[in-house]
Amino acid sequence: MAVQRFEHNGRTIVYERLGAGAPVVLLHNLGTSRLVWTHQMRALARHREVFALDLLGYGDSDRGARDEYTLANYTDLLARLIDEQGLERVALVGNCVGAATALSYAIRRPATVTALVLANPATYATVGPRPLGAAIRLANALPWVARRLAVLRTLSLPAPIAAAILDQQLGPGGSRARLSAGSPAAELRALWTRPGALQPLVDSDIAADFRKSFAALDRALLDPDFPPICTIWGARNRVLSSAAGHRLDATVLRPRRAETFTASGHLPMLEEPDRFTDVVERFLLEVGGPAARGSESEPAQR
Repeated sequence: MAVQRFEHNGRTIVYERLGAGAPVVLLHNLGTSRLVWTHQMRALARHREVFALDLLGYGDSDRGARDEYTLANYTDLLARLIDEQGLERVALVGNCVGAATALSYAIRRPATVTALVLANPATYATVGPRPLGAAIRLANALPWVARRLAVLRTLSLPAPIAAAILDQQLGPGGSRARLSAGSPAAELRALWTRPGALQPLVDSDIAADFRKSFAALDRALLDPDFPPICTIWGARNRVLSSAAGHRLDATVLRPRRAETFTASGHLPMLEEPDRFTDVVERFLLEVGGPAARGSESEPAQR
């Protein structure tokens, strides 16, 4: 895989690029990195050109200032990559805030998006019923609490706590991800032990942004010709509410295809990698035509 970089508002953003064909961009959730897409990137690159980003503040990308960790800025960052690469038509696959970023970009530039695969899309409604939603409401009601928590931004977390943070995102299917050879789970846990790993979460305006920008997604009015959507929900998600996600499907997203992974939590692409990849491949082929330019090739059967 080719690791590359581009500049966005003076910050260096890192991404990997692999394969050739119709382009796909992969967008991770907060607290992880492009590593969550390791399996999907290699599989999709057999027929497509695949980009996997480290969002601002995560992985190998630069950290930002407090007001840079917003949905609008992540959407601008995605637009910058797409413009810089000259991608006239692109499929977007995202998880949680990555899914919200993909949806936000498609609302802004629907004609440039061929398809959306939204795994566990983060909105104010889907985060609300979970403990994270309570923390966001507290931070908005008592902003001084959030400011006090900013002292945590330079800490290095002990390995057991880092492991617990990742593991609480996994459902029963996650045991396979933790134990399987070659899984990126160990590397993802290690990200939380880096100095300043908490900075993008505790020293940012993300709580206020959930009340504003993410809440706007719950009220979005999508045109009938909006890019086709596939949603994927982990039924054992402890970060976002899958029940609220299904209501979002019914009232706002109206996906052409909706999948529920009954044994997975917040990271279905890591917990059930083959199934997740198969859903993405088949949906993109169904709505976007041949994957490789000038080819009628089908994804390899599993």
